[in-house]
Amino acid sequence: MIENAENMERALAVAYGKKGGDRELALEYLDELEFLAETAGAEVVEKIYQELPHPNKAYMIGKGKVYEIAEIIEEEDI
Repeated sequence: MIENAENMERALAVAYGKKGGDRELALEYLDELEFLAETAGAEVVEKIYQELPHPNKAYMIGKGKVYEIAEIIEEEDI
């Protein structure tokens, strides 16, 4: 059963890439994540990609990006 857009869960997809890595491949994975979320019944409202020399141990992405995501979640009602 397909839900209408009003009842769909809203989601934000996030991907990390290593600086100097294959950016195009990482973005393809982010698109695949969006597809999987939509298949599960969620509407992906925003996609975030961040490259860092190495992942942040606490968040995988940078702390500033975590704050940015928190703002997007609030603004977009995710």
